[in-house]
Amino acid sequence: MYITKKITRYLLLISGICLLSFSCIREFHKPSWNVDLLAPLLNSSVTIKDILKDTSVVKTDNTNLIMLIYHANLAGISLDTLLTLPDTSNTASIKLNSITINPISSNYRISLGNLANEDTNIMTYINLTKKIPFPFPAYGPIKTSNIAINLGQYFTRMSIMNGTVSISINDSFPVNFTNIIFTLRNATPDSALVFSDTIPLVKAFTTLNSIKQMSHVSINSNLVANYIFSESGNPTPMKADSSWHIVSTFSISNINIDSAVAIFPAQNVISYANENAYNLQGFQFTKVLFKSGQIIVNVYNTLPSALSLYYVIPNATSSTNSTDTLKIIQTIPAASHITQTQNMAGWVMDLRGIGPIDRKLHINPGKADTVNTFYSIVTAGIAQTNTLISLSLHDSIYIKGQFVNMLPEYAEGFLGNDSLSLNSSFNYTNILKNLKFDQFSLQSVNLFLDIYNSIGANASIRINKITAINSTSNISVNLTGSLIGSLIPVNKPNKPATDSVTPAFTEIAINSVNSNPEKLIDIIPDKFNCSVQAFINPGKKTPVPDAGTDFIYYGSTISVKLGIEIPLSLIAKNLRLSDTAVFSLGSTNLTAITGGSLKVNIGNNFPLEAFVQIYLTDANNNLIDSLFVTPGQVLAATSNPVTNRTTASKQTILSVPMTGNRLANLTKTKKIIIYARFYTVSANATNQFVKIYDDYTIVVKLIGDFIYKVD
Repeated sequence: MYITKKITRYLLLISGICLLSFSCIREFHKPSWNVDLLAPLLNSSVTIKDILKDTSVVKTDNTNLIMLIYHANLAGISLDTLLTLPDTSNTASIKLNSITINPISSNYRISLGNLANEDTNIMTYINLTKKIPFPFPAYGPIKTSNIAINLGQYFTRMSIMNGTVSISINDSFPVNFTNIIFTLRNATPDSALVFSDTIPLVKAFTTLNSIKQMSHVSINSNLVANYIFSESGNPTPMKADSSWHIVSTFSISNINIDSAVAIFPAQNVISYANENAYNLQGFQFTKVLFKSGQIIVNVYNTLPSALSLYYVIPNATSSTNSTDTLKIIQTIPAASHITQTQNMAGWVMDLRGIGPIDRKLHINPGKADTVNTFYSIVTAGIAQTNTLISLSLHDSIYIKGQFVNMLPEYAEGFLGNDSLSLNSSFNYTNILKNLKFDQFSLQSVNLFLDIYNSIGANASIRINKITAINSTSNISVNLTGSLIGSLIPVNKPNKPATDSVTPAFTEIAINSVNSNPEKLIDIIPDKFNCSVQAFINPGKKTPVPDAGTDFIYYGSTISVKLGIEIPLSLIAKNLRLSDTAVFSLGSTNLTAITGGSLKVNIGNNFPLEAFVQIYLTDANNNLIDSLFVTPGQVLAATSNPVTNRTTASKQTILSVPMTGNRLANLTKTKKIIIYARFYTVSANATNQFVKIYDDYTIVVKLIGDFIYKVD
């Protein structure tokens, strides 16, 4: 590529010796002579790999035949747009399930004196026994006066749905009481009967308890009670004792009310469970891990008491802690509204409805599971009110749950029977771009469709059309063959143990047996158009709930890549190869060169006849000169007729006269371009494919055969 400094020093040394040897006589005459000097200026080799160095991939087969490889993304089909769950909202006006109040009770004591006031015969008996014992006579029936009962410390009014009434009667008289009738009425406004009970017998010196249920009555806080009873008497003579009495205790417990103005104890007043379903148009999800999304809960409390809200989705758990259940806990002041937002990123939700919970609790173990459905529970309670407030089972809270921007990171179940179409166009980087020619034909081209499926479902693709386009010549060729329009089964990936899917790989070979790939590449395309469809679970019936085995991660695709493999076995007319080498003569003084020539020694290892031109350029590739007036002819290397491989380089020596102008151009030269035109077919031969191997080279040597004048 350049005159070495060693050669330069050698030339100067010879000049110096000559000058020194004759310095003693130079005063008499100045002799000079010409020296023939061979100086190597360039030694450059060009292989086919040098020519194709910008190509995507250059490989060789087992015979070292050059193979050009190219890969491009043909299509990428994703379900992400279908994976997004639709925004949903549900509203409910949730009525109070039950309201209870604390038990209420009242005591009433009837003494012997009280009875005497009610019946003159008993008064006569008391007065008689002050002087002499006398048998206790039988009396009755006796009706007590109205007994006022004020329960205003508990309530002012209430409508009882049901409750338990307990009456306890303690008899300390020496006589039995019979046919005791107890009645309880509202004092105002209508004296309506609230409760009544008949007790056949209470024996002397005993206590009797009577328990009955009451239902669907309205009670005011001011009540009136009455007793009607008889006593059987005692034949034993005795004196009356003022300590004889009957104590009656009346109580109501387990009170469930429809409405009341009352003091209420702390209690849960709302318990509401609901299954919420997504309409996913063929998808059947049983489980999702959310990438993003929000649950927005708006609660309007219309009650005159603060509510403690507990909103829970039992089957939604944290992806980092499976025991952490999704719940919203909030206190809502009386007659107010709150909004609570829950970020769903990182939460896993079981979408089989209440079924898994039933099985866990051993309830309805045979219940069929649902899909696309989550189960939520709303519980709300009030604290001890301490003051009288009004509550009714007709009271309610208004709750609105919104599920927005719900995007799964992962989902499993059944991905439906969907089809997706993609029409795409991509620019093709011509892997033959460094090969210039007038006519061109390839012996064979192999195309590959490499299909990578990271969607966890059975799938197929259909190639509707692949078109190669040469935009310059406006020529296009369609891929033909049995693969076009046919369903191509695609392997299903294995479900990963982690969150990384290894795509299932399917490769489809397209060659001259089943298609026309050579026709596509022969036009030297710069663009491909394609139309591709993907089919998810083609022909597969929708499974029963909870039987789907599909899965998908966000970003999962079915991608189709086009692979092109071109063995360099070709027919080409005027195939042009070029390469550039750096060149420099350094600081050599060429003024003493009086003539000579450049010897261009070309060793051709290609089995092709070539015409070679060598261009001189500056550092910016501006043309300075060319060595040949017309390109020099270089003979083809000899080939083995059996293997068609060349056996040795064919040497060709070309001579270029060295003029002063050309010497001047050489000093300016920074680069040398070697340009060769090959013919794989001669005018008198039939077309024959020529194989290009990686050890084929053209070696160009420039040798300066200079006449150097020495004074």
